[in-house]
Amino acid sequence: MLPLAAVPSGVGFGPDEVLFRILNLAGVDPIADAAMLLITALGVEYILGLLVLPLWVTGRREAAFDFVLVLGIVILFTLALKYGVGRPRPCEVLPDAHTLVGHGCESRDPSFPSGHASRTFALAGFVFLRFRWRAGVPALAFATLVGYSRIYLGLHWPTDVLGGAFLGVAVALLVEVMSRRVVRYQRVRARIIGAVRAVPRFFRRHHALYPRSPFAFVSNSSTAFPRAGDRFCVIATKNIFPVTSRIDRTPPSDSTATWLGAWTFIVA
Repeated sequence: MLPLAAVPSGVGFGPDEVLFRILNLAGVDPIADAAMLLITALGVEYILGLLVLPLWVTGRREAAFDFVLVLGIVILFTLALKYGVGRPRPCEVLPDAHTLVGHGCESRDPSFPSGHASRTFALAGFVFLRFRWRAGVPALAFATLVGYSRIYLGLHWPTDVLGGAFLGVAVALLVEVMSRRVVRYQRVRARIIGAVRAVPRFFRRHHALYPRSPFAFVSNSSTAFPRAGDRFCVIATKNIFPVTSRIDRTPPSDSTATWLGAWTFIVA
């Protein structure tokens, strides 16, 4: 059975294509085009992955680990469904679909489900389940804007966005249930987090035991100076040319005094 997107224009419009034509407004307003391009750019995986940093730094390491797992699972499931379903994008089957120059269907993967929608709704579902409505509502609004931007730019059908949203929320719910109820998952997560936290401590301990600086000398002697700066100071302050008193000086011999007197007379 062909998808609704494959129904030729003029033969019969399915609801998916009708809704797509209503929402596909790329090229109508330059300001809206720029806004939609910015919003859709924020839905890429490496931008969403930056959420891990504040979670980890603020001590919410379990939440950071869970979010990385959510993002990884949803990316794998999205790719599997894309190439399993093989649905063409609207800009590939509708010659009058509105797209922007440089942001068309060239060299793109299949359409269903939307990867942007699945990732952003996975983020929104995770934030809503973990941090409740104060953070979840803005996250859901952001995910909705990202999903709409994909239809606006002519790159996805509305059902692609709905399918991606359902997939993202389902994965976030699955990981949340595992995080709260599956003891084996909790143990594995704790071990991985402990191993990650041990990495910087290992390097700090190694640096403390074996300091290395631009002026450090490698020496097996326990009494050797560990740094070049200490050696330079010793050389600079060493009494290389000792000054002796006038009493300790050895008086010149008679022959030396005679020659010096003769040369003084000649020069004078």
